[in-house]
Parts: sequence; C-alpha cells; structure tokens
Amino acid sequence: MKTISLILPTLNNPKGLNLFLKSVYLGNTKKAKIEIIIIDQSDSDEIYNVCNNYDKKGNPFIIYKRSNVLGLSLNRNFGIQFATGDIVGFPDDDCTYYPDTLENILNCFLDVEFKENDAILGQIYDNNNRQPIIKNWPQKKLKVTIFNFYKLSSSITLFCKKNKVKFNESMGAGTTFGSCEDTDYIYNMLVLKKKLIYCPNVKVWHSEINYNEVSLKRVESYASGLGYFITNGITFVKVGLLLGCILIKGKQALISQSSYRTGYFRNYFKGLTRGLQQKKIK
Repeated sequence: MKTISLILPTLNNPKGLNLFLKSVYLGNTKKAKIEIIIIDQSDSDEIYNVCNNYDKKGNPFIIYKRSNVLGLSLNRNFGIQFATGDIVGFPDDDCTYYPDTLENILNCFLDVEFKENDAILGQIYDNNNRQPIIKNWPQKKLKVTIFNFYKLSSSITLFCKKNKVKFNESMGAGTTFGSCEDTDYIYNMLVLKKKLIYCPNVKVWHSEINYNEVSLKRVESYASGLGYFITNGITFVKVGLLLGCILIKGKQALISQSSYRTGYFRNYFKGLTRGLQQKKIK
C-alpha cells in the first residue's frame, strides 16, 4: 500500500486548517495511507488543539511539528524531512480537497499511462459551479513543459514522487519575495529532466481572488516573487515569460481596470521591478 504525505505549514489559521483536515478525513481514499504533516508557525496552541480533535493514529493520521521560524518554503522543506510517503503533496491551510482528490492522484500514479511520471499537476476548481478558479485551467491532459509550466503551476495541486528538489526559501509567503516558490519548484524539476503531467480530473478547491479587495501589500509581494524567479538564473524562457506577463498586465490595466482596486497595477509593477532587481524589503 502506498503512502501519501501532505506537508502543510500553517500560521494562525485554525478555522482554515480544520476545514482542510475535515475534507481529507471525508475523502474516499482506501488504497493508500495518508499522513498529514502539520508545521505550526503560530504563537498560540489553537492549531495544536485543532489537530487534537482528529485521530492522529488512524488513516489519515497527523504528524504535528512546531516551527519557530516563519516562511512557507522553509517550513515545507522542514516538513519534507518527516515525510515517509511515496507521493508528496503541498496543500495550503486555506484550500480543501474533494472526496475523490487523493483517489484520483493515486489512480494517476498507478495508471500504466502515467506511472513513469515524477509529478502530477491538477486544477483549482469549483465543483458546485463547474468552473475553474483563479486560472483558466485546461480541461484536457497535457504534458508539462518549459513552455506551459507557468500557466499550470500551483503548489496546492502539485503531487510528486518523493525527490531531492527543495523549495527556494527566499520565495513564498512569509518571505521578502512572496510567491512563485511553486513555479520555481516545478521549473527546477523540468530542468532536472523530471516528467510531469497535468491531469484536469485532479481537483482542489480554493477561494477566488477578489482583485477589488486584495491587499496592495500582497499584490506587491506576489509580483516581486515572479520578478525574483525570472532573474534568478535567467533564461530565454524566463525572458519570454516576463514579456508575456507585462503584456497581459498592460492589457488588463487598459481594458479591465474597473475590476481591480485603485493602486493594484502600480503596486504590481513596483513589486515586479523589485523582484527583478532582487531587492529585499528594508
């Protein structure tokens, strides 16, 4: 029987964690052991208390660890040390799984067609409204390449065979360059000639982003992550990605500005520039 390890750093979000754990425990996966490695960066016992409400020794079972250092990527790398699974996933504490999410992952890795793949990517999807969330996710299977990886990247939909690839600890929530740690991780897998496949039947839920309410600090931080990714080992592929993002954001600023809060685009390009220059926040 295979084991799936879910590595989940969390910070002061007991409600979100409880919803995620509930979704995993309500899943119908019978063919694998599920271990959930909780890395608690909080300053209270609320996360610990949530974990105690679940059976830590059953299936799924919980491994609880404390961390005194903030940072999503750093704590994912910390959590990997405790993973015993054949397959590793990286959920956030504000996402949930569908009852068949892990079953579909397992079936994909066991399928003769996909068993040689090192990682599987899925989509963020609203089953109730039957529509993709956050990105316009393709609805057909695709081989993941250096030419399409960016539009398919999301850490919460990434499940991979255990490997030695690490997250860049300068990137991701809780760091100075607040995003694209997943993009960087997937890109590095491709550089190492790992085989990745995108399977739309693997679905995870996450709330939609409201661009009229999103924090401008978050906008700047996320854009800086993209800039940092592009100039950290720059290639022609990354230059093409930069030009594409500039064109898309420029078009949005001209045509769809009313869908974004005042200051969104100014802060986006401010963050992108800071990331490209690899300047940390003072």
